[in-house]
Amino acid sequence: MEKNEKEGGRVGYFLDCGLLVFYSFLSLFFLPPGAGFLIAFLSCVSVICCGYAVRKKALRLILYILFGFLGLAVPEIFIFYPCLFYLLFHEKMRGLAAVAVMFFLWKIPESRENMGLFAMTGVFGFLLEPSVVAAILHKEKYEMYQVNVLICWISPLNQAVYGKHNFGYDPLLPTIWQSCMFFAGILFVLMVLALRRMKKYPFEFLGEKT
Repeated sequence: MEKNEKEGGRVGYFLDCGLLVFYSFLSLFFLPPGAGFLIAFLSCVSVICCGYAVRKKALRLILYILFGFLGLAVPEIFIFYPCLFYLLFHEKMRGLAAVAVMFFLWKIPESRENMGLFAMTGVFGFLLEPSVVAAILHKEKYEMYQVNVLICWISPLNQAVYGKHNFGYDPLLPTIWQSCMFFAGILFVLMVLALRRMKKYPFEFLGEKT
């Protein structure tokens, strides 16, 4: 039983971190994958693996701090900052996580164009973790049902899962129609952002010379 719980914890740890890294990779739609991004990605993966493999908490804490301050030299690190938030919450270092959040909010406006947008996307993915929401809302284990219902409403992934809907047995979950409206709203917002971006894009039409 204990072995199964340990295996489940390991799978959950890497699954959560993997999803946050995936959110961070969305930035590649607007940012060129240069050397800074590669350094940030490899550093993030190394910290995630060390966070699981290193047994001494003090060493893990030093690694997290070094990764956080690496953003001063490599701005692309801030794209992967949601992973740092998760690791600190996972270690139950909420005070240090709060400091990291304030440092993130202070430095991200100075980052490159569009980086802040996708970093905030990763932060949203970080906030979709039930344990994080429970810690923010001060919910106990017996109140996790309320947290899971909230995640079902605000998470696009859960909105797309058939079994996470109300079919008469749980009136608190969203219906299929409500999920359709949810995604329609997201598509509308993305369309507006795309149109605004297109107006600022320097189009150059290269036709045949006559």
